[in-house]
Amino acid sequence: SHNAEDYHWLPSEYSWSPSSLGDVMDYEADQTSGLSWGYGALPNCHFWMINVEESKCDYDTVGITPRNSPGAGAFTGHYNRLAHASEDIRAGGELFVSYGENWFATRENYMGLIPAGEDFEVGEEFVKNVGLLFQSLSVGNEVQADIWTMIINYPYKSRPLAALPKTYDAAIRAIDVGITQTEEEQAIHSLEYLEQHGKCLDHIQPKNSTIPHAGRGAFATRFLPKGTVVSSAPLIHIPDR
Repeated sequence: SHNAEDYHWLPSEYSWSPSSLGDVMDYEADQTSGLSWGYGALPNCHFWMINVEESKCDYDTVGITPRNSPGAGAFTGHYNRLAHASEDIRAGGELFVSYGENWFATRENYMGLIPAGEDFEVGEEFVKNVGLLFQSLSVGNEVQADIWTMIINYPYKSRPLAALPKTYDAAIRAIDVGITQTEEEQAIHSLEYLEQHGKCLDHIQPKNSTIPHAGRGAFATRFLPKGTVVSSAPLIHIPDR
């Protein structure tokens, strides 16, 4: 294809300002950016349910420099970026990190309006008022569903509108328990589902390689029987044109 829009460089969606990933990236070149691979490419962002905070990475070239090793530059000195639960997370709950509001603002042309934290607060108040409206009208579920559909399909889009539940059933649940709990209930998988479809992420850990000049390597944290999926790769760019 000769159309530029047919090609999307996926890693650009996971490119972050160097200062958010480490303390020395800014000094490595005139213009730099950081890519957070592995687990760093997994969590999504939901501003109303952020439950994980990511740290800056460490920097260590394990003593390898251009002066003493041909392996210099063959691996990154940036490593060990950690993620910590910022609140209790129940088993099966989805992990959410903050991408920063600017990440979404620069992608509105194809992602639309993504609600931030204050937009969910507006949505929460709106849902309460809709609940009071339904009580005052004394109408059946079918009419209520029509009203909610009309609200959701309002042609003038906004971030608070995008924060509202998308279905009537979810709206009724939100009226009863709030948008927060409604969103949390939808952001969970059963342990049975994860056992069947999930992939373990802690089979390996980085340590200094046993091979001279190789820098760091991956080491098994436990016995891995033949055929074990050692690690998943959540970010693989495959052109489709």
